[in-house]
Amino acid sequence: MGVQQFRSGIAEELNQHYQRTAFKGDAGLVFCPPKRGTVYSKEIWTPLFAAALKAAGIKDRVRPFHDLRHTAITLDAASGASEIAVMTKAGHASFATTRTYLALGRHRVP
Repeated sequence: MGVQQFRSGIAEELNQHYQRTAFKGDAGLVFCPPKRGTVYSKEIWTPLFAAALKAAGIKDRVRPFHDLRHTAITLDAASGASEIAVMTKAGHASFATTRTYLALGRHRVP
């Protein structure tokens, strides 16, 4: 699967999720239970994540919250977001921390 095809698939999944949820305001959460609009609790999220890993055939240890956060920040940097925007979204107190993500983002797949 090529990068464009992957991005198109992600966009379609997000669109379908948006159509299912009743929580469409600008302040709403993107990844939330569609019927409640609240933050997923660890008790709900962990089994869902485990099922997704199993369905994808991933058997390696994954640190879900940290790995997802790390990926999101790196992709934000790779998308061309300004350095200060990446730092602000990530909540980093030190620009030295943000620099790590900016360096990783420069090595992205086009």
